[in-house]
Amino acid sequence: ALEELKKSILQNGLIQPITVRRVEQNKYELISGERRLRAIKDIGYKTIPAYIIVVESKEAMLALALIENIQREKLNQIEVAHAYKRLIDECNLSQEQVSEKVGKDRTTITNTIRLLKLPLEIQNSLIKDEISAGHARALINLYDENLQLQILSKIKKNNLSVRKVEELVKHITEGKRTKNEYKPASNDPDLISQKDIENKLRIIFGTKVICKQKKDGAGQITIDFYSNDELDRLFELFDIIEKSNS
Repeated sequence: ALEELKKSILQNGLIQPITVRRVEQNKYELISGERRLRAIKDIGYKTIPAYIIVVESKEAMLALALIENIQREKLNQIEVAHAYKRLIDECNLSQEQVSEKVGKDRTTITNTIRLLKLPLEIQNSLIKDEISAGHARALINLYDENLQLQILSKIKKNNLSVRKVEELVKHITEGKRTKNEYKPASNDPDLISQKDIENKLRIIFGTKVICKQKKDGAGQITIDFYSNDELDRLFELFDIIEKSNS
């Protein structure tokens, strides 16, 4: 990215000046434009166009730097999320104030910051463009980290669209809200295994699966489908499973 910036400066000049503040006579502190300054130094230029502004506090200076970086630099979604969070935590801005300063609606600010709640493996996949921000936002709605990582693997392996992931997450979350006929006590070890079975089957079949177990150990497994195409897909999957066991 820095090499591309240097080529652009050599061809077109520096389009956007850096921003600084005067700290004493002939001495300035950089507020924003670190990459531009590095590129200019690497090229060998002795001067650089700059905006000189008056900033009264460190918080205000940090806010200006973060806002300009968000608007000017090519940041990935995780970097943007961290910048929004710093504006809130370190500059004492509300989400509404952040939205006004960066020109984004408040929902966008909220959803972007929520990306930081995802496991680091998912955040790194987003940074590397292995998944999109849409995929990541869909995974946020799952509060089970193991499930999130399982679906991440499924996205990469099967190249799932954002819509497919949203549907899969919806089936899983709706299934969790379904009441079972039998509810073991909280200290019953079967509670964990039953949930694990449901979660694994939902991942395998790509749809809502409900496991109901009675006190005598008997029960039933219900697999939902929502169209003829989904039913055909399930039959194909059953055929694959049957052949693998024969």
